[in-house]
Amino acid sequence: PATDLASIGTPSATGSTAISTFQAGMLALKSERPAEAIPLLTRELAEHPRNGKAWYYRGVCHASIGDATVALSDFDRALELMPNDPNALLRRSELNTTNKAYDAAIADLEAVLRSHQAGPIAEHAFMGLGEIHMRRGDHVAAIAVYDRFVTIAANDARSWFNRGIAHGHNNAHQQACDDLSKAIKLDGWMYKAYTARAIELVHLDRKPEACADLTKAKELGDDSVDELRAIYCE
Repeated sequence: PATDLASIGTPSATGSTAISTFQAGMLALKSERPAEAIPLLTRELAEHPRNGKAWYYRGVCHASIGDATVALSDFDRALELMPNDPNALLRRSELNTTNKAYDAAIADLEAVLRSHQAGPIAEHAFMGLGEIHMRRGDHVAAIAVYDRFVTIAANDARSWFNRGIAHGHNNAHQQACDDLSKAIKLDGWMYKAYTARAIELVHLDRKPEACADLTKAKELGDDSVDELRAIYCE
């Protein structure tokens, strides 16, 4: 999810170098030093326990070092102070998805989509919802999510790729092939799309085209296609 880290500057060489504990923690996080940022943000929270952003960013830090339990607690507190903050909802949904707490993750993602119908935040939410349905094996539900995704992100190769994968799992091989072709048209470097389309072409008994896709995927760096090439192309 988008954050405002990019807006955090560094102390000016000519101005004052005195910065708050919160700013120091943010600078450490921006510099990819989450373990250093955590005690700074903890100190900030001891002084200002209602600083929702500090709870959120400390959660980001804890998540980045693999401490999911504390991260979830931090995001819970952030959302108590900043109800429906989309970034906190997205981050919490990611952790709940990883923990297979799918209903909780879906609730957060649907809350995001109630306030964001388009744009990067909505796209992130649709990606998350689709992933959950795919994990559950509910490919019809995943397709419904990706139908909405392609509507708001028609020029994003990921939206077509994801729907193509879902169609393939639902045995709609021509629809899968069409979506994966669209993804490749938008991003010719997406080797996974060539590999996935090759599999769909095999299902459609179009092996020469499938082999061409497998060769292209191999050229782009997908070494996982070697076995498929051995089976269908050699």
